[in-house]
Amino acid sequence: MTSKQKYGILLIGTVMIMGIAVVKFRDVFDAPDTRFVYSEEVNRYMALEFIPKYKAADCAIHFNLHTQKTGKQFDVPLEYAFQRYISYNDHTVGMVIVRRLFFSDVSEHPKTDGIVLYEAVLADQCWRRDEIFQEMVSYALDQIKDEFTIERVPIDGPVVALGNMWIDRPDYDPKYWTALHKAMRGDGEAYMALADLAKPDDFHTKHLMSALAEHFLPEGPLKESARQGKEAAFIDLFPEQQARADDVVQHWIEGVQRYNGK
Repeated sequence: MTSKQKYGILLIGTVMIMGIAVVKFRDVFDAPDTRFVYSEEVNRYMALEFIPKYKAADCAIHFNLHTQKTGKQFDVPLEYAFQRYISYNDHTVGMVIVRRLFFSDVSEHPKTDGIVLYEAVLADQCWRRDEIFQEMVSYALDQIKDEFTIERVPIDGPVVALGNMWIDRPDYDPKYWTALHKAMRGDGEAYMALADLAKPDDFHTKHLMSALAEHFLPEGPLKESARQGKEAAFIDLFPEQQARADDVVQHWIEGVQRYNGK
């Protein structure tokens, strides 16, 4: 791993997956902050405490990014900068999802060279979104100097907000969060519940959760059922997923042990 790369636990998506986020932030932009994008405090908060409380529209902000450097892609470095601010300055916000909006996402938005419309959606502390957005922008502008300016704009059209962190999203399921918090405390039955909650074709999650259930469950029929579920899902993994499967499972086990002081 070079000094320009950082790795962290990524908790994101319809079903949270504790994976490895590879950040090559300084390869593209001269950003001085090379800490993990997702701090230990954020990971712990999302794994053990976070509960969705808000509708997505109450957590969303739309903004224009203005730049003369139209050949550069700002999506990933912008999200990393926003997330780093939260990770190390305001961890009970949890996460921010930053997404470029396209014309199908909004009713009317002029297409202008050098202007890109984005959506940022906070996971928590949404009653403070104006303050948090200003702080994230200040941090991003400090990290990515002379590359762009940001202008907040009214929300014109539906909020996209993909994921299960808001109570009005199609993927939201309160049973998921209850099971996740128990699982991250080493509850094998909760991992079985997470495997059952995964979408039928999400073999990666089914394999991972079944493998973790097998690890944490005591000997007995349920542990055997977890083992069978793990083996059945493994067959349908992509080859590269199969090659990394044991490492991903061990990564989760170490996270659970760390969160529980073991």
